[in-house]
Amino acid sequence: MAEPEQTDSEVFDHAFAGLIELLKTEYEAGYFSIYRLFPVASLVLGDRAQVGNASQFIYHFARSQGYNLPPYPLAGSGEIKKFFADESVKNVPEWYEKIGLTADEYAHIHEYTIISVRGRHADRRALLLRLYMRNWPQFVPLAESGIASLLTGKDLARLLDEVIACSLDDTETKSPNPTIRIERFPLIKPRNV
Repeated sequence: MAEPEQTDSEVFDHAFAGLIELLKTEYEAGYFSIYRLFPVASLVLGDRAQVGNASQFIYHFARSQGYNLPPYPLAGSGEIKKFFADESVKNVPEWYEKIGLTADEYAHIHEYTIISVRGRHADRRALLLRLYMRNWPQFVPLAESGIASLLTGKDLARLLDEVIACSLDDTETKSPNPTIRIERFPLIKPRNV
């Protein structure tokens, strides 16, 4: 496979500055609604912001840390016991409790969506939304999630602001494993779809 051609940094800088100027011009002219901004930001975030059903988050996180887990529901094989031992928990409910879910939230976990956002280091913030999207077997990038179609413009703007703040978070723990902080993201009113 051939190496990708290197881009001249001066040309790249000029193109990047032009894109920023275009975004500002579109915004100032009133053409850039949150529904146009969200997909652009989602593409820039790439796999740093991923969305899925909260009940699947433990498996998504374990796989992202390199544990070999078979597809959900878990078969008898895989490294789930090793993951539990490394996380100092005995089971799935205990892991969710460890990262900050309440007993009531865990009892209704299938009704929640999580947006997992990786900061500038390996640590993550998990935005918990009381919103059932669908029971994905895997987490998907924000750009592929379809979440924009379920939220009002105000909620979508608040959510994007929070996701960007999470992705720029420079907090770095000294823990050997990345830390996760659950944060509740209250929705004002989901859109009627």
